[in-house]
Amino acid sequence: LAGLDRMRSELGAYGQGEQGSVRVLASPSALAEHLPDDVAAFVDRHPRIRISLDERTSPDILRGVREGTADLGVLWDLIADLSGLQVHPYRSDRLVVVMASGHPLARRPKLRFAQTLDQPAINVSPGGQMDQLLRRQAALLGRLPAHRMQVSSLDAACRLVGAGLGLAIL
Repeated sequence: LAGLDRMRSELGAYGQGEQGSVRVLASPSALAEHLPDDVAAFVDRHPRIRISLDERTSPDILRGVREGTADLGVLWDLIADLSGLQVHPYRSDRLVVVMASGHPLARRPKLRFAQTLDQPAINVSPGGQMDQLLRRQAALLGRLPAHRMQVSSLDAACRLVGAGLGLAIL
């Protein structure tokens, strides 16, 4: 019934001049970065195509694309099982270490991940993809991250770093 309702809605919009629709599921990190601007540019070039954009976690995005409730998914692919899906690179991110200017490692022009592991750290979004990635990389070095605190947002992590409570990898 939901599919029938969606079809009715799309046919009604088509009758009013719309040329099509695209259902997109995107991760919070994609929505916090370039995706909104890229979608806006697409809409400017193709005003008769309706975009449905919803925020989801990577597992929900993959499920939506596989089950056909989404036409397109935008997610971080480092820990996702993408088998059976057509995959295209979208953007790349660069990880950085953020620390207070007085931190013992602050004057170094470059750092290796291993050099950060003995330092008190602020963990952003515990259990999230970045956390899983960093834990996996630390395990490959036979180590564990030294998380002093855990927060759910980049803003909170930056405020704690600015207060000198540790470093964060963002």
